[in-house]
Amino acid sequence: MDAHKQTISIAYLTSNTKEIVKEQQIKHEKGQIKKFVNKLKSRLKIHECRPTDRHSEMKYIVVTKQE
Repeated sequence: MDAHKQTISIAYLTSNTKEIVKEQQIKHEKGQIKKFVNKLKSRLKIHECRPTDRHSEMKYIVVTKQE
């Protein structure tokens, strides 16, 4: 995730290969963030969400499909 004042850029990664599966951008609003997380949790298992490096606002979410 790359959070800015107006939008948040998101990239989905697989847990095995760390390849980007999908990238998208959502509005930086509480309702949009909740909607995104709930939709993601309904389809995928979230493993982690952490900074890509110490000095970066970029974050990533590692997911796998629900079994």
